[in-house]
Amino acid sequence: MSRFDLKAIASDGQTPELLGDLFMVISMLNSVDEVGIFLRDLLTLQEMTMLARRFRIAVMLMQGQSYELIEKRMNVGSSTIGRVSQRLENQGDGFRQALDNLGEKTRLMDQLHQADSLSISNDLLELASRYPLYFWPTELAVELVKKIGETKKRKKASSHRKV
Repeated sequence: MSRFDLKAIASDGQTPELLGDLFMVISMLNSVDEVGIFLRDLLTLQEMTMLARRFRIAVMLMQGQSYELIEKRMNVGSSTIGRVSQRLENQGDGFRQALDNLGEKTRLMDQLHQADSLSISNDLLELASRYPLYFWPTELAVELVKKIGETKKRKKASSHRKV
């Protein structure tokens, strides 16, 4: 990413509004694909890779992995790991929240995959990939109501055939 003067940014008055707009736009995107397309338009491949690498380093640090292992796996220097570690120690709430959300989404996706093997429709899996997590309770409830209705109809139809 390009270098900039933090003092100039803090005093320009536009930065909070600009960042707010950016954060809002990103939060309103509905899928990983949409975020990827947006970021490819906004950032260079090198910038995206650098951000992704920092996040991966933070995850590895939170998992308790050593600097040496991170250096080897991520092909970065100890100074990069140190900067990420310092940010994680001094602030780090964003890293932790992102990791928690990622873990929660992974758990939900695993549950959906297990449910799919129990004959719950692929529509639910598609729902998980199309909508952000905050839409899921409503959409999931609608999907479950549909599935319960379909199951009742099948049971009713099969009980009528047996008679």
